[in-house]
Order: sequence, then structure tokens, then C-alpha cells
Amino acid sequence: MADVPHISRVCHSTRRELDGITQLRAQPRGHMQATLVPASSPLLLCLAQMIHTQEGALPRPSISAEPGTVIPLGSPVTFRCQGPVGVHAFRLERENRFQYKDNYDVSLVSPFLSEATFRIDSVSEDSAGHYRCIYHKASRWSQHSEQLELVVKGTVPDTEASGFDLL
Repeated sequence: MADVPHISRVCHSTRRELDGITQLRAQPRGHMQATLVPASSPLLLCLAQMIHTQEGALPRPSISAEPGTVIPLGSPVTFRCQGPVGVHAFRLERENRFQYKDNYDVSLVSPFLSEATFRIDSVSEDSAGHYRCIYHKASRWSQHSEQLELVVKGTVPDTEASGFDLL
């Protein structure tokens, strides 16, 4: 649509006409209320063009670990994945992408930020390694977060379960 000069002119003039007019109003929990416009409206064409140009890659999420990235053997750790509002689910991946855990319990932590947490109640030696997050929004997956390296300190004989299995 962006290549059609007529639509570009319509969008430009529609934006000028709408300066200072609030079309969307924020509602509780991130919902928006919009005014309906006729299907033939230049505004609808303009919105379609703006949505089309915003279909690029989703922004990267962030990942952190609490209480930190160096954890004593047998202690708990919580991974925190954060991304934009509107996220449907977060996924915590372990090193090779074949081990992962999805979390659909996404919280809104600010008007612009959502998050999900993943907890390991008792880290083992097998819990050590690289972790990263992605999220699902608008029927697609985001880019990966930076990798976070979890280091487990100490030893205990006969550690049976991988910490990732305990997520």
C-alpha cells in the first residue's frame, strides 16, 4: 500500500485534519476504545497503511535472574522475561532451543511493559547454562533476548533432576 501515491496523500491530509483530536482512549489493563469509521473512510485507508508499515520485527525482550546469575546449589532462582504490552506468552529457552517452557501468565508491570516469570525452586548442577527469552504477540514470535548465563556454585552428590525440568 505504501507505494500508492493517492493513499500516501490521503494519509498525509487525514493526519493533518486529525491533529489535536483524540481518536483512541486508553482503558484499564491496556485496552483501547476507538471510534468506528465507515469502510470507505480515508482514515481507514490511512490506518491500514500505518499498520502495514509497523509489521517489522518485534522488539527484543529482556531477561534477568533474581537474586542473580550466580546461585548456590539447592537455592531458588527466578528468571524474569519482559517485553511490550500485548504479549500473549513468554518462552524461556535453554541453550539449544529444544528445551523450553512457555508461560501464558503474563503480567502488565507498566503501561508499556509486560512480563512473565519462570522459577526453579532448587537449582542443580544441570541448571547451569545459557537461557534466553522470546515472546508471542500478534500471531508471531519475537526476536530472542540476549543470553543470560546461570552459574551454579557448590556440589551435592547424586543430583537427579535437571533444574530446567523444575520450571
